[in-house]
Amino acid sequence: MAARENTGRALVLRLSLADLWHEWILSLCLMLAVAAILAPLLLLFGLKHGTIETLRYRLIQNPVNREIRPTISRSYSRGWIEALNQRPEVELAIPNTRQLSASVLVRLKGGKQETRMEIVPTAPGDPLLLQNQAPVPGEGQCVLSQEAMRKLGAKAGDTLVVTTARRRQGVYEKGVMELKVAGVADPRATTQGRLFVLLPILEAMESYKDGEAVPRYGWPGSLPQAYPLYDGAVVAGPQPLDNTQLLSLRINTGFYRSQAMDRDQLLKTSGLSFPEKAHTYFLSTLGSGAGASAGRSSPVDEKNLDAVRAKLRGAEASLLPWVAPQKAELIGPDGKALAQVELYALPGGGDLPAEARPTPAPPWPAAAKGQGPPLMLMAAPEVKAAGEGLSLRLKMGERELVFPVSLTAEPSPRAGVSFIPPELAGVLRLGQTRPVRYDPEHKQFLLHRRGYAAFRLYTRSIDQVAGLKEYFESQGIDVHTKAAEILQVKELDRYLSLIFWLIAAVGIAGGAASLVASLYASVERKKRDLAVLRLIGLPRSSLLRLPVYQGVFLAGGGFLAALGFFGALAQTINTLFAAHLHPGESFCRLPWQELAAALAATLAVAALAAVLAAWRVSRIEPAEALRDE
Repeated sequence: MAARENTGRALVLRLSLADLWHEWILSLCLMLAVAAILAPLLLLFGLKHGTIETLRYRLIQNPVNREIRPTISRSYSRGWIEALNQRPEVELAIPNTRQLSASVLVRLKGGKQETRMEIVPTAPGDPLLLQNQAPVPGEGQCVLSQEAMRKLGAKAGDTLVVTTARRRQGVYEKGVMELKVAGVADPRATTQGRLFVLLPILEAMESYKDGEAVPRYGWPGSLPQAYPLYDGAVVAGPQPLDNTQLLSLRINTGFYRSQAMDRDQLLKTSGLSFPEKAHTYFLSTLGSGAGASAGRSSPVDEKNLDAVRAKLRGAEASLLPWVAPQKAELIGPDGKALAQVELYALPGGGDLPAEARPTPAPPWPAAAKGQGPPLMLMAAPEVKAAGEGLSLRLKMGERELVFPVSLTAEPSPRAGVSFIPPELAGVLRLGQTRPVRYDPEHKQFLLHRRGYAAFRLYTRSIDQVAGLKEYFESQGIDVHTKAAEILQVKELDRYLSLIFWLIAAVGIAGGAASLVASLYASVERKKRDLAVLRLIGLPRSSLLRLPVYQGVFLAGGGFLAALGFFGALAQTINTLFAAHLHPGESFCRLPWQELAAALAATLAVAALAAVLAAWRVSRIEPAEALRDE
């Protein structure tokens, strides 16, 4: 039975091909009709696929389209930028300095013509360079943009002389360094004249323009010495101040509140004990409240204290700077923590008489002008430590400050209270708002980099740009991106897809209707012949395949003809627009996966279109052949 069924299938296949060949003119017309429907569809789909993929390829391949830059300058800490690098959608985030620091004069070594250019920081893994045929420069090297190469007349291997300038104390100064050209980036990276260097070079230039010395390159300057900040001040004297005097202490001094404070309050706030006959007042920088929480919001510096001292001139009163207590760890020579201490500022009483002078008396000298504060500690009585090699460690947010300290001969007279010089307390207070480090070489506290004015960030994909843009905006950071261009490509893809499927639906419906009509008419014309086949014993199930085979052959032939038309037209279009294409790009193309899917869809539609004709075949009885006879 199975052999008979297979014989019937083979016979129907040969008969369907023979029938199509017998009516070859009609078959050719049907194939051309199918090709006339498929060729425009393939061409439209090829244009959509080629154009969109070319635009998307350019967006993806050009790192500039994945770049995110802040539009305004603010301080971004290195830790914050490092946290960005840990995000899965970020390929690389590079800190950037102020734009003023990035403007330099450049000339080819041995040449005289200088050109002003912008320096851009880079780092290992920078996609802007690596994906534009340029290496990441090393120490003492740079990478040029195409425009910079043209202006300087330089090439890889040449040496450039880079000059950064500043005006310090009315004198114009220059810092000069030499950089070797490691490579030249493609024009796609940037159209401006730029030099790409490692971040430390740009940091050195920024420090130099800020007036600092850069020993690494032999550039002279001053050390960025840390200065004290204070949370408030105590006014003490043997005579009371009237309301007019108290009011004057708040005018143009940076202090917004002055109030009388008794001995117990001052002892709790400052750790200082004043005699009963002393008249004491507390100055703070906040409009309401007093104490540590009030003073921390707006610290004052020496200029503010000098303004108050000027107003106290003629009155028998001294000004004692105050810093809110700060917690620290006393560290032993082995690096282990010995005790937790709370640091209070202990200023001197100046020339106050004994009845107004606070206790304890400071056991250290006043800080010399231009020198760092004395690194001394009057430890609380419960602190058990002695000897040399001690240090204090303070945690200031993400940072940590460690510096050496020596203990005074006498401990603090108050439990839980450790005293340090007011200038040292002020420097530690500065460390809460600005990065401060202790330099053992110069034995001074120096200002560290506050932060970076900007950054360059590259996402791993263009699809992640919009999400990161929303993230930065939620943080209050306005950024510049190519999100609008990326959205336009996505919308174009969506609209073209909609248009294609609308046209395709109309074309497929028309083609299917044409095949149905043709195959059904063929069955009607050959009804007698089909009845004879049934009469001589051809199974009904085999005969049902006749219109299906023919529909598939006609559709397949039409698809091959359409494919030929599409190939010729696609080649013509790509040739015409070759000047606008990069190597490997095309405006009209279809990958083999898409063509295979189109062929399968065409054959499936043809098979479905033959179902009605097959149904008509199934209604033909063998007796119809006898009646015709």
